[in-house]
Amino acid sequence: MCEDCLRELFTPEDRRYRYPFINCTNCGPRYSIIEDIPYDRKNTTMKYFNMCSECRSEYHAISDRRFHAQPVACWNCGPMVELLDKEGNRVSTNDPIIDAVKFLKEGKIIAVKGLGGFHLVADPTNDLVVKELRKRKKRKEKPFALLSENIEAVKKYAVVNNNEEKLLDSKQKPIVILKKRLPEIFPDSVAPFNNNYGVMLAYTPIQYLLLRDNFNVLICTSGNIADLPIEYENESVIRRLGSVVDYFLIHNRDIRTRVDDSIIRSEEKNESSIIRRSRSYSPSPITLFQDFPSGLALGAELKNTICLNRNNKFFLSQHIGDLKNLEIYESFKENIVHLEKILEVTPEYITCDLHPSFYSTRYANEQKDVLVFQVQHHHAHMASCMAENKITSEVIGITFDGVGYGEDGNLWGGEFLVGDYSKYDRMAHFKYFPLLGGDKAV
Repeated sequence: MCEDCLRELFTPEDRRYRYPFINCTNCGPRYSIIEDIPYDRKNTTMKYFNMCSECRSEYHAISDRRFHAQPVACWNCGPMVELLDKEGNRVSTNDPIIDAVKFLKEGKIIAVKGLGGFHLVADPTNDLVVKELRKRKKRKEKPFALLSENIEAVKKYAVVNNNEEKLLDSKQKPIVILKKRLPEIFPDSVAPFNNNYGVMLAYTPIQYLLLRDNFNVLICTSGNIADLPIEYENESVIRRLGSVVDYFLIHNRDIRTRVDDSIIRSEEKNESSIIRRSRSYSPSPITLFQDFPSGLALGAELKNTICLNRNNKFFLSQHIGDLKNLEIYESFKENIVHLEKILEVTPEYITCDLHPSFYSTRYANEQKDVLVFQVQHHHAHMASCMAENKITSEVIGITFDGVGYGEDGNLWGGEFLVGDYSKYDRMAHFKYFPLLGGDKAV
């Protein structure tokens, strides 16, 4: 959300005062609402909302901040929020957001529909609520992300250096890994056995409306059951999350593509590393040092993303998840179709992991009339490090990355490879040992 829209959101005289979907050309949803290209309103999920005369005038005025802002809307013509109970029954209210705030203060858990999916929102100062959320979400120890309105609020519970402050307040608004400020002001249940919090600043109007004058911080974690993709559809969320939350704060602007929050860690020398590349970063391309034929890369089994390229531009998808169940696999396939469509890329070949039983390998082998290349997992890691550092000569690639299926049918791990992008010799490795139970033993 840009500063201009934020100012209008809280200006009583503005016609979009407290409108939960205020946006302009400089902010608002894009990738998550695109159905087709070109990026025109008729090709987005906003096509169901006919602009009123005032919005239409702004949309067509070349001097206006909302000139051709595809999601432009207002109280008279745009999407609306509503509050539902956990069975999906509408809660009678004059202001769904004000009542949602009231329920949060009472210790309720609410699923809030955002830009790319639902978040589970709760009060992090209430230990009983946090523990109940862990129990319902089936999330034993992994930290819950925290949401605040501004840097000053974050500094009350986390240590923030200059680079972390820039990342938090960047236009991408990712989750940033921050050290806890001691003594902790939240119960251990928020981030147990951990020295850090994952923190992000508000980036949507609904988030600002929930926080402003109500909370310094809220838990704002992905709206899903453990190991399943983030929920993003009104039709299925009540069935999937009805046992997790007490209320739903939903809206009728459809999400075409689910997109989770990005996660970043600040490193030394003011550098940063992206742990999860998703909202606001994908599908922005990564530019490599030379052109390549267009291909589709299907990624790893865990923390899966896919990648399409056009010449030297490589378009990484948002984080999809662990390819270990049908729901994630369906999301994986949907993202392939969607990315190929909006990028207008028809891959000449597909690359996938060497493991014969991965969902991604099965998908690749089911495609007809396209070349398929299977790549050994640790060679892929070596090659990606080479590409990131613009290396074209032969290298020694030392890869310590758990296990990967090897060319001899054994699990490889701890590899010393010598080679380049297309070939390698395995010069040394950790000694094999029996792993009773296979993946279950891991």
